[in-house]
Amino acid sequence: MIWLEDFPCGGQLETCARERYWIEHYTYNLNKVKPGRTREEWIQDKQGKIKEHKREYYKKNTERFKECRKDNAEKIHKRNKEWQQENQELKKLYYQDHQEEILERAKKHRQINQCSSNKTKSM
Repeated sequence: MIWLEDFPCGGQLETCARERYWIEHYTYNLNKVKPGRTREEWIQDKQGKIKEHKREYYKKNTERFKECRKDNAEKIHKRNKEWQQENQELKKLYYQDHQEEILERAKKHRQINQCSSNKTKSM
């Protein structure tokens, strides 16, 4: 252990803040646990590793996920149907608030599909 400084502090928070300063100041790993770091900060620091881990986990367990969805298809369908019924009012309010955007997206979608169906007809 290396003594860095004498630091008069008024409490635990100041001690943690100063310790964190020195940990972040030196680029090599003094300590793996940064005092006073929130979960959100930890996630932000490890964002790349977390994404990579999730990607690898999904690749390794794709078959298991498919089986689970297949085995629970009835439950999933039932839950989705219940959600649709419970949230009808919210869906109506959302549609009223965003009607122009929704209609515009639908119009673009129809145009794209119409163009692609014309291409297949001409072939």
